[in-house]
Amino acid sequence: MKYILPFVFFSFVANFMFAQTKDSTKTKTTTTTTITTIITENIGEDSLKIKQDKKIRKKNIIKTNLAGFFISTIHLNYERVISKKVTLQLGYYAALLGANVIDNGSINGYSKGFNGFGITPEIRFYPNGVAPVGFFVALSPRFQSYKSTYTDLNSLEESQVSWNATGIGFLMGRQFGGRKFSVDMYLGPSINYVNRSQTGQQKYNYDNLYIVNRIGFRCGLTFGFAF
Repeated sequence: MKYILPFVFFSFVANFMFAQTKDSTKTKTTTTTTITTIITENIGEDSLKIKQDKKIRKKNIIKTNLAGFFISTIHLNYERVISKKVTLQLGYYAALLGANVIDNGSINGYSKGFNGFGITPEIRFYPNGVAPVGFFVALSPRFQSYKSTYTDLNSLEESQVSWNATGIGFLMGRQFGGRKFSVDMYLGPSINYVNRSQTGQQKYNYDNLYIVNRIGFRCGLTFGFAF
């Protein structure tokens, strides 16, 4: 009998210590699992955000200026993202205006058409840091070259006029979309240096042609495909 009580007491203490060790191990395991789950979920959320961000911020856009069709101009642009806030864009447009009759004081003339092309490199800054989506400001040099042939309706003498213009535009706008499609709106003033030459006897007044003004205003509405 005297050995039974110590044995029971020893068994009770041993069971108690084993239970405490088991609970501690279980707690550690649960804590480790919880921490692992939290880290995994956070990493998963961050990865998802990065993937979504990449989906929104496609690096390339090919687009055309819809406003150009109203003045018989085809305008194509390629925009490339080089950082979170900066893109580079290269544009090319061709103008082909149809024949029309002009009246220049006492001289009546017939235009065989007005055609030419322009090159518009551009650097854009997106302050919100998700280029090419959102508000932007841009600096855009431009080179233009045009020519036109006019025929005097009285003497049937032809005169050819050509323009070369180099200038720069300061633009601001906003681009929407960016996953598969984009819509881009912009506007701003431009300054041009215009060199004009003419052959033939008849002298027409071409200074009112908006397309070769020394001080002008540039605007556009483009639609594009992002990839």
